[in-house]
Amino acid sequence: QRDRELIDQVLDDFRRWAPGEAQRPVFAGELRGGHSHRTVLLRGERRRWVLRVARQPLPRDACHDRERQIQQTAAAAGLAPPVLLADPGQGLLLCPFVDDRGGRESPAELAALLRQIHALPARGPRLSIGSRVLDLVAAPGDGEFRLLLKRHRSQLLTLGDELEHSSHSPTLCHNDLLRANRRRSPQGLLALDWEYACSGDPYFDLAVVASELDVTDAAELLARYLDRTPSPREWQHWQNCRRAYAVIAAGWYAEHEPGELADALDALRHMLEN
Repeated sequence: QRDRELIDQVLDDFRRWAPGEAQRPVFAGELRGGHSHRTVLLRGERRRWVLRVARQPLPRDACHDRERQIQQTAAAAGLAPPVLLADPGQGLLLCPFVDDRGGRESPAELAALLRQIHALPARGPRLSIGSRVLDLVAAPGDGEFRLLLKRHRSQLLTLGDELEHSSHSPTLCHNDLLRANRRRSPQGLLALDWEYACSGDPYFDLAVVASELDVTDAAELLARYLDRTPSPREWQHWQNCRRAYAVIAAGWYAEHEPGELADALDALRHMLEN
């Protein structure tokens, strides 16, 4: 009920964010959302929009105003859809709907998108992936994910410590640039859903994207990003970030979507045992 009332309020205010539309747009159905929000489609006579509505209560670490600022900066650089309406207190964010033109994304295109994102001004506290790995290893509990962490505890403690003391300079990072959060527009690749964006390790952003690529494309992604062959130190750090992402992703599924944990566990086993 609360969500529908918020959606109706946004629709009633359409002249503010849909200039040129003569009629009030309509609710056109639910899109695939996330753990922390619902995503709905709004349709007008000529255009469509995506409205994100945060689930209640808002998480303690939610920072919707920072997300809005980062996405607006990215939109100004041609890397994201613009924010047309935002209410951080209610967790509302409205953007134009971006039709995905599809087609294979080459490692060169993905590397270019990441370089442009990482060149934007850094905002927010730094995400420490080393600390996140160490916290997951230390957390109590049981289940298949916990057993896997216990089996590789020594390796993971070393991994977390190495990442915690990494000397790589932080940049603005998207931190969730999976295929579901990218669209091919007439202007090029766009990044969606900047919820987790903050200052962080650019190699972790590369690791997130590489998690959906085959071995050859993943290696090319890093080389294209650096515009040269990576040094042994860079390669090792990137591999550490890939292992850290596999741990963090499996931990997220274990907590929020246990029914979909199996693939994340398989990916984690592969990263830890190869």
